[in-house]
Amino acid sequence: MSVRQILRKANSFVGVATDSQATLKIDGGPTLDEIILDFQGSVTDFSKIPLISLVLNGEEIVRVSGAQLRMLEAYKGLASDNDKLVIPFSDLTANTMEGQQLSGLVTMPQDNIVLNVEFGTVASPKLKAYFKVSPATSQRHFIPMLKQLTYSPDATGENDFSTLQRGPAIRRMHWLGDIDGMRIVKDGVEHMNVSTPVNRLDLRRQGLTPQVGYVHLDFIRTHWNKSDMFRTDDVVESLIFKPDVQTVAAQTILIESLRILKTPEMRLS
Repeated sequence: MSVRQILRKANSFVGVATDSQATLKIDGGPTLDEIILDFQGSVTDFSKIPLISLVLNGEEIVRVSGAQLRMLEAYKGLASDNDKLVIPFSDLTANTMEGQQLSGLVTMPQDNIVLNVEFGTVASPKLKAYFKVSPATSQRHFIPMLKQLTYSPDATGENDFSTLQRGPAIRRMHWLGDIDGMRIVKDGVEHMNVSTPVNRLDLRRQGLTPQVGYVHLDFIRTHWNKSDMFRTDDVVESLIFKPDVQTVAAQTILIESLRILKTPEMRLS
């Protein structure tokens, strides 16, 4: 590959139909920077795309809805079309090329990679995919993750959320819920204590666009992606997120993270 990034058209999906799941087998080899999903005008209301998942060697590393992907693009201030979605790996908002490439999905020829897209009630759906790729590398040190979980607070006021899986380096957490503020306490040390209005102001000053209903805990808001990620692999005793909630209702948390591989995965010759 003679250039740093190229765009490639993917093979055809199987199973593109209303109320169905479309599947695409992806060949390993290059580094995946982005996957562009083109619905060719058949979908513009992304509430009708309830689930998009990417499975790498049996592990689901992306689990997100179409509406959530659109929210991410709007939050980052990136251009979009009304019938297209982008699954981001490399981060276009980073200040440096190294920061952009850090979260790219390094793939290997031996990988088993499957992309699934679920359609709701969509008349005559259409779907094509395009890959933005970078040259292959010999080792995989990180696996980018984009997944969601649900948290149910016990009462109004400050609650404790301490069941987050430790290990990944967190890039961003997008909390959908009625939250007035947030504290983060790691091993007894307070790492964040901010009201939602002040947090939103700080994000706007970094060129970001907070979305209605969300509280964005953006640890790389400075766009220095490598140095400012929030590490959880070094927690000794406890990691507690303390949202100050106003409504006792389930909250969805969308997490952008990197799983750090203790032993790099090697390309087989």
